[in-house]
Amino acid sequence: YRLYSSAVYNDLFSEYTSPEIVRKPVEDLVLQLKTLNIDRLANFPFPTSPDLKAIHVAEQILIQLNALDSKSETKKITELGRRMSAFPINPRYSKMLVIAQENQDLLPYVIALVAALSVNEVLTTGQVKIEKDNQEININLDDLRRQWIGQGESLLLGDIMVLLKAVGALDHQNSKNDLSICTHYGIRPKAMTEIRKIRRQLIQIGKNIFSKFLKNIGFEI
Repeated sequence: YRLYSSAVYNDLFSEYTSPEIVRKPVEDLVLQLKTLNIDRLANFPFPTSPDLKAIHVAEQILIQLNALDSKSETKKITELGRRMSAFPINPRYSKMLVIAQENQDLLPYVIALVAALSVNEVLTTGQVKIEKDNQEININLDDLRRQWIGQGESLLLGDIMVLLKAVGALDHQNSKNDLSICTHYGIRPKAMTEIRKIRRQLIQIGKNIFSKFLKNIGFEI
């Protein structure tokens, strides 16, 4: 059973899904190719070529991130760009890690935030039941998250502060392998599992390329 007619299915639906390379931003792809000293991307023999406009937009974004040299005719990769390319994540996030590694107190929070931002649909919506003073009460998850944001300057971070506190709450109250408490905070257990995997991976990569990368880990990984 379909919600559309067979004529719509046959005439309007593509036989195959378009390749991911033509559906998504290509900043990370461009950065990896630049790392291999492939600078003239318009001539590169892609199996399926991304739109030239998408490549140009990606190069401009990477220039804004100082990952590419705007003064170079072929927009060569910078030293910062090479460090960013070591992390298999969005270049915006990899720059956060490269910059944050200079501050060991800040770095654990940046790693946790980048891992959370790299996972889709971390938080659930609606209400949850929790036990308080031997009674079950309903808590609206939206109200709970407004409390997480806090006051003052933390309000400027909005959803970012919510994600960071969601990960931090589980690190503080939860054992390494028990994700049952996720429901209490309105967090998808599978999302939290993925966040922890990404965080472990980022820490390992960081230690391989930076001698001082997170020497003292203040949380379970």
